[in-house]
Amino acid sequence: MEILNYINGEWIKPEATEYVDVINPATGAVIAKTPLSGKDAVEAAAKAGMEALPGWRRTPAQERIQCLFKLRGMLLSNIDEIARTMWKLPVGSR
Repeated sequence: MEILNYINGEWIKPEATEYVDVINPATGAVIAKTPLSGKDAVEAAAKAGMEALPGWRRTPAQERIQCLFKLRGMLLSNIDEIARTMWKLPVGSR
């Protein structure tokens, strides 16, 4: 699986020529490849973030916190799988 860049609300195929393997720590298997994106992609992502900040800043805190509640829900619904993955890690990496 090749990981795309998420810039300005869109998934964009990277123009990278180099990739780094994403390793499943439980098995050591390569599960994806992530791009070593270049200067242009990094600048585009930073620019999009800077442009989005004023609107996000004006978003009421009660609305922004819903993102954290959604993340919490996803973590809780996958807690058993997360625990199994962590349990399989080598002892020194816990």
